[in-house]
Amino acid sequence: MASQIPAIPGDDCACHKIRSYIRGYHAYKDRWTPVIGQILLLKREPENAQDSNAVAVTTSSGEIIGHVPYNLAPIVSHFLRREFNKGDTEITGERVNRGAGYGLEIPCVYRFNSIVWSTTFH
Repeated sequence: MASQIPAIPGDDCACHKIRSYIRGYHAYKDRWTPVIGQILLLKREPENAQDSNAVAVTTSSGEIIGHVPYNLAPIVSHFLRREFNKGDTEITGERVNRGAGYGLEIPCVYRFNSIVWSTTFH
């Protein structure tokens, strides 16, 4: 189930956002129509034959509808390896084709949350 990652008052939580795009929409446009404000999930794909750092963007039912851009994927994949790190993405605009061979992309904000462990050493 797709869910937002709200900051909980009093929690030690580090939250970060990155404005970017969902890549590969041209390959999935017949299966999914983006809706501004829609929250989608991120899923590591370590078995991906083309890129072991690939991160899929999925619907709440698990259907792949695109991927995190190649230049962000290693960082996102590494972050998501830890079970307490969470990420999702929110659609922020209509599909675009920026040229340069990227195909159709969907503007979005990738959102990342992590528990911050604070330890005091004496």
